Amino acid sequence: MKRQILIGALLSIAIAGGAYSAQAETACCRKADVKSEAFQEHCIKGKKRAHKRHFKHMAKVLGLSDLQKEKVKTILKSGRQANAPLRQQLAESRKALRQATHTVPFDEAAVRAIAEKQTRLRTELIVAESRMWNEVYALLTPEQKDKAGKLFMERRKGHKMQYRGQD
Repeated sequence: MKRQILIGALLSIAIAGGAYSAQAETACCRKADVKSEAFQEHCIKGKKRAHKRHFKHMAKVLGLSDLQKEKVKTILKSGRQANAPLRQQLAESRKALRQATHTVPFDEAAVRAIAEKQTRLRTELIVAESRMWNEVYALLTPEQKDKAGKLFMERRKGHKMQYRGQD
């Protein structure tokens, strides 16, 4: 049970921190109406910078050695490459769902089929990413695992308070 909590902690810290950093870095990318190729490249570079900052911060907080950093980078890179087809299929599925939503007359069977496909794809992506983060977790020392668990609990507590309006 403790191992599952710590794995979840590490995963949540990485995802939440990366998402928050990426959100701050690329806020202009969501608001802008410009969808040119150059602008999309600008957004991608912004997300990569945000993820890089988050990784450096977490490596510092957890006290990762240079060897651990390299191994984590390798695991994350191979995970991104392996999960890219699933992410692409999800993006295509979201597009298909938007199109199906706007068809007249409404085709409930088509929407249900797309929703079921998205559920399968998301399940596969969650399993693949959990497997990847489990590999990262296995690289940590017991002290780093404890620190990651504490950070997760602190972040989770703050997250719950934020949504309850208790900032």
